[in-house]
Amino acid sequence: LLDLGYVAFWAIGAYCVAWLASGHFQQVTMHLGSGLPNTIPGIHLSIWMIFPIAAVVTAVFGVLLGAPTLRLRGDYL
Repeated sequence: LLDLGYVAFWAIGAYCVAWLASGHFQQVTMHLGSGLPNTIPGIHLSIWMIFPIAAVVTAVFGVLLGAPTLRLRGDYL
């Protein structure tokens, strides 16, 4: 059988990185390790801070999806 479960976790991690690295949060100003001036609105994090955050978010989704999956039997596992 074709296993595409890992693709979902790659997508969750990539989406989380893109979401944290984007400038969609104009109402909040937070700069942590980005090297940008504080006058630019939005959340600006260093990429080395974004990767662990995305890994934790992906791990949480993995636990939430994996817990019920462990109860399955046969080809569904």
